[in-house]
Amino acid sequence: MNHDTNFTNIVIFFIKAAGSASGSPRLQPWLTGLTAVVVFLFVVFVFVILKRICGKQREEEEEEVEEDDDEDVKVERF
Repeated sequence: MNHDTNFTNIVIFFIKAAGSASGSPRLQPWLTGLTAVVVFLFVVFVFVILKRICGKQREEEEEEVEEDDDEDVKVERF
């Protein structure tokens, strides 16, 4: 979770920097909410993709271990 905390801190830094710029117009409340929802959905999408990639790698590793175990022990089934 350390990477999540770092990412959150970076995002907060850029939001504060953008808000403190002189002469920058303030967004309307509905646009701020819409932006927050879009960013949240994007972050969730990235996490889902990363979870699928990591899950596939784990499944492949588990299959290799199971194949190695199957070769070592041969049980005759009736």
